[in-house]
Amino acid sequence: MLPFFIPRCGRRKSEQPQRQSHPAATPLGSPTLADAPLIVRDELRVVADQRGAPTSAREIADVILDIAPRLLRGDNVWGTYHFTSGGATTWHGFASRIVAVQAALTGRSPSLSPIATVDYPTAARRPANSQLDCSLFAKVFAIGRRHWTEGVDATTKALLASAQRIDDVA
Repeated sequence: MLPFFIPRCGRRKSEQPQRQSHPAATPLGSPTLADAPLIVRDELRVVADQRGAPTSAREIADVILDIAPRLLRGDNVWGTYHFTSGGATTWHGFASRIVAVQAALTGRSPSLSPIATVDYPTAARRPANSQLDCSLFAKVFAIGRRHWTEGVDATTKALLASAQRIDDVA
């Protein structure tokens, strides 16, 4: 059997729901951090009964780069591991953090209204708790996980700075 290393950071492609717009809710059904600061409404309705751990692509990449030397050395660490940022929140908590960070920089602060999953219909059913057990990852690699708010803060600020640079050029 060939050795394998599979970091699982979220849903498999086949598990991803198709994104659909719904006039009564914010399109945060499957947000990426890149979608997050694009807030242009005065009120956002965001699902508040699904829990998970938002994890930035940068954190995932950093962790993979930390692990790669062990794999290249031939350390016996092959297997399937779960990895996410530390802590957990709801989609509403995620959106609240993004709004707070961008409000400090832009002065815009739409109100956020929590809604139930049933009030935001999607093509695929979403689990109420999509937190992953990362204990094996922590035991094997001893790499600390940043709290999810650190990744959201850094990504939101970077996206806003990037948007500002684009506006300055235009």
